[in-house]
Amino acid sequence: MHARSILKSTIILLVMSVATFSVRLTRAQPATFDAVYSDAVTTAIDVRDSVIAVGTRNGHVLVATDDGPWMETEVETGVSIDELSVCPDGRILAGSRSNSIWFSNDLGASWAVLDDKLPATRILHCDQDLILAAGSAHFVSSSTDNGLSWSVAILDTASLWIPRWRVGVDTGGRAEYIGYAGCQEFTCGGLYRIQSDGTWAPVDSWQRHMAAWVIEVRNADTVFVYGAESEVYRTFDGLASWKQDWPVVSASAVVAIDDSTTVAGTPRGLYLSRDGGESFEQWALDDLSINDVARDGGGHLLVSTVAGLYRSREVFPTDVQVDAPHHPQQLQPFPNPFRDEVQVVAGQTCVGGRIVVSNASGQIVARVAAHHALVTIPTARWGSGVFWFRYSCEGESYFGRAIKL
Repeated sequence: MHARSILKSTIILLVMSVATFSVRLTRAQPATFDAVYSDAVTTAIDVRDSVIAVGTRNGHVLVATDDGPWMETEVETGVSIDELSVCPDGRILAGSRSNSIWFSNDLGASWAVLDDKLPATRILHCDQDLILAAGSAHFVSSSTDNGLSWSVAILDTASLWIPRWRVGVDTGGRAEYIGYAGCQEFTCGGLYRIQSDGTWAPVDSWQRHMAAWVIEVRNADTVFVYGAESEVYRTFDGLASWKQDWPVVSASAVVAIDDSTTVAGTPRGLYLSRDGGESFEQWALDDLSINDVARDGGGHLLVSTVAGLYRSREVFPTDVQVDAPHHPQQLQPFPNPFRDEVQVVAGQTCVGGRIVVSNASGQIVARVAAHHALVTIPTARWGSGVFWFRYSCEGESYFGRAIKL
């Protein structure tokens, strides 16, 4: 697997005015972006903690951590990486139109097939114990065992065309909503929400003529859903009712900077809202079709476009008043690397839980009850490679990774 560093160039954006879709859009103060990568069309972006992953149309993935250099590796020749998800334990999942799903346990340095038979072109989301995938079918699949087996989470055949599925995560980064866009006569979309028992149910107040393409969860009561064209649906009362507007050209991705400032990626560049999404101004990258927008750990905007990947020079710290996010605590197995045994300190969290260890293929190699603060696990029969540790205790999960020589 060949990895290489990514060079930079700079693009400075000019001032102009534009009006679209009968909605008058003015010009916001222009911004400056650096071109990080321009060798291919970039597609999906996912950021979790310090890990950033970006897909490309030529089967490559770009990965960076913190302020480190960008590294590029090939997942598969001749495919388009259409969706990416960085899991809480550091794994990266990649999906493509070829109905294959790949995973990497080493920050993109190497890739292996997770599943090549699942009718899924997109990885929707990866939680601590859940993978959601959908694409070339009228259903969403879920796996709770790292992709070894799958079940149908949502079945929706109301759309004539294959739906374009999207996930909406809560403020803690967990999948809370799944929506789709795809029309059959008067049916153009659906919206589902996860229930307390882990099942998915339709949102009663959502009308079937409303397409759900980009889902932005502000808090338990406030959710914005961007449709397939230029419409935006907002609820401020916990899904009881929806308000519909047409403030921006069809959004492909949305990032909330704070309670009043929102950035939307569109086929006509980036648009900026200063009034909580009520209206938008054309802002940056005017001539480029935007595929995805995200914000890295340092507050810079990352923009995936038909011309490659761009990064803002300006920093946008978050001031959004939302529910406090949940970040999984980390285990630190030692020694790392290890040989014939490895130790895990459970007493820093709680004692009395269970440690589950999986190899790079997702197969469980050990289940150990943590009766003491320090747990020693024999490993002589394990093969070499990367191993993932999960300690579950009192309703919480803690993750770690170590290498066996």
